[in-house]
Amino acid sequence: MKKIALMLSLISILIMPGLAFSITCSEYFTSVKEIDVKIYSSAERTVSGFKYNYLLSSSQKSVQEVWSFYVEHYSPLVNATSPRGWSGMGTGITNGSPYSWASDEYESDEFNIKPGASLNGFGMQSEGLPAIVTYYAHGWRELPTISEEEMPEEEDCPERNIFINAFKGKTLGPTAPPLDFNPLSFLDYIIGMKHEAFSLGWITNKGIEMSLDAKLEAAKKKLEQGQNGTAKNILNALINEIEAQGCETYENCPKGNHLLPEAYALLKYNVLYLIERL
Repeated sequence: MKKIALMLSLISILIMPGLAFSITCSEYFTSVKEIDVKIYSSAERTVSGFKYNYLLSSSQKSVQEVWSFYVEHYSPLVNATSPRGWSGMGTGITNGSPYSWASDEYESDEFNIKPGASLNGFGMQSEGLPAIVTYYAHGWRELPTISEEEMPEEEDCPERNIFINAFKGKTLGPTAPPLDFNPLSFLDYIIGMKHEAFSLGWITNKGIEMSLDAKLEAAKKKLEQGQNGTAKNILNALINEIEAQGCETYENCPKGNHLLPEAYALLKYNVLYLIERL
């Protein structure tokens, strides 16, 4: 369980008081982010909310093998799944604390994700709506065995923070809807996510992005005028375009569709949530 010990050692900086040390940060915590990872994610509606699915792909540029993976969530998780040889931790943790997965085996490296390889089977179940969140991934290296007294102090060793010393990017994750729901504010939130989805490459055609923009702005104008029925009709037309141009999963993504599964889930399920409340 040396890998679990490594994870706990990295996490311990959040609670460990400063201690004298006789080893430098660079000697102990060399980089664990010498990896190049791409996350493919999707979300599907279930009876109890949404199931979020993840596939990790490590490119040939990676120097280290990938052995741990975290996804932020801002809505309680009711369940999580792990691929063979990996285990998860954090279903009951406070919102905003990333759910983590780690490869189980140390003596055998068969479950680490090698450069050029991919692994799916990571999943989270939540009532939270799809949102853009941060993911973190770590490469594997064995740490030297030292005593707590020899540990570098936090202020001298930012690499001890697992969220600093990590490869990171954006993916789908659950977020709770606003407690004080306001249609206009929520529509502005959707528009912001649409812009970010385009910048992340989840919308692959500028013309389609502009078409989505036009419908969102038209719906916003009608909401501002108090014409909720007309706004609802425009948003239903937007749903039709999302379904026509979107991919529900990477396995089922027709050629010529320009909304990747991330953009499809973000836009469809949040717009439906808005429509249902108009």
